[in-house]
Amino acid sequence: PTFGEWVKYGLPFVPVMALVVGLYFYFAFRRRIQVKSLNISTLVRQASRKIGPMTRKEYITAAVLILLIVLWVTCSDRFGMGGPVILCIVLLNIFRILRWQDISKIQWEVVALYASACAMGKGLEATGAALYLADRFVAILPDFMHSGTGLAMATSLFTGIATNFMSDGATVSAIGPITVPMAIISQTSPLMVGLATAFASSFAHMFIIGTPNNAIAYTMAKDPLTGEQLVTLGDFFKHGFCILILSFLVMWLWVFLGYWRWMGFINGSVA
Repeated sequence: PTFGEWVKYGLPFVPVMALVVGLYFYFAFRRRIQVKSLNISTLVRQASRKIGPMTRKEYITAAVLILLIVLWVTCSDRFGMGGPVILCIVLLNIFRILRWQDISKIQWEVVALYASACAMGKGLEATGAALYLADRFVAILPDFMHSGTGLAMATSLFTGIATNFMSDGATVSAIGPITVPMAIISQTSPLMVGLATAFASSFAHMFIIGTPNNAIAYTMAKDPLTGEQLVTLGDFFKHGFCILILSFLVMWLWVFLGYWRWMGFINGSVA
């Protein structure tokens, strides 16, 4: 899909899921909330005053970011996702915002990790192993999950569980070459199943190893005075499991059985 199609099919999911997550944590922790009234706008203004006005480099960086998004939306079908990124990196170098010393400090082992995951997925596709695994997986599914919306539910469930044990990029690279052939075998829209796989790869809520965001939140969740760990691994598992279930329910009910049908996906095919 193009970047515009990605936004079209994915954006309506975001505010609903955010509202569900917010409500869950409100009801889960409402008895432990100690700050009864909090003016968020005042705190934001105070933080902004501490940061100070934007500099020339910050304005240029913001403009380059906007340009990147515009190119993704308008030109991704012609230049892909990587072309605009390379162009914007060159622009940042021209304006001396991004220096070669900065690039040399990039953790290239992370790039290698994603590259190896992509290579593994490509190997599964090239050897035919992905098609074989897809055929075997479809065979063991209940009848209502063999095609259409049921297949999208099955692939999202499989991906959502797997992504808690490895990064989202690695999950999609390894599972995508399997789930897309599953759609082809069952005469379901590959776009629908592919998007279901990609969206569910963001459901890494239970373990800190699932995504760097979890690791950062866990590391920073300490009392600044005592150093006490405020968020434990048990908290991640308990509440992450609940959020994972809610994520599946919102995706299945609001996305698959909701607005995707209004946008043209009918029984797993594009109308």
